[in-house]
Amino acid sequence: MTYLITRKILNNKMINDKEKTIPIEKLTPNMTLARDITKPNGDLIFGQSGELTESIIERLKRFGVRKVSVLVKEEDEYRNPEYIKKKIKEIEEGLDYRFRKVNHIPLMIELKGLLAEYLKGKLIS
Repeated sequence: MTYLITRKILNNKMINDKEKTIPIEKLTPNMTLARDITKPNGDLIFGQSGELTESIIERLKRFGVRKVSVLVKEEDEYRNPEYIKKKIKEIEEGLDYRFRKVNHIPLMIELKGLLAEYLKGKLIS
């Protein structure tokens, strides 16, 4: 998958959205296009920043579009179970690395466990 960071200004506040290229089959209504979709000859099919509807998705399929780039709010990424599993693994690996020299001391093992639970809780909440 392709990720790019785009920035928009909304109510005088900078908002970061990730640009993610996904297959047409995974599109859902209300997603926002990150780039124009054009025919091979350059004719515009659907414009950037347009919000997708069920009929537009069907139209894109009829035109033979296979992948599109959509904007995904960073907060949406945090709700993805795969993302959460990946981040938990990163937390555990990071703590294993940091505690590797004191992993034989019972108090340090307990501290590592408490830190892991705290960081996982912060991730999920």
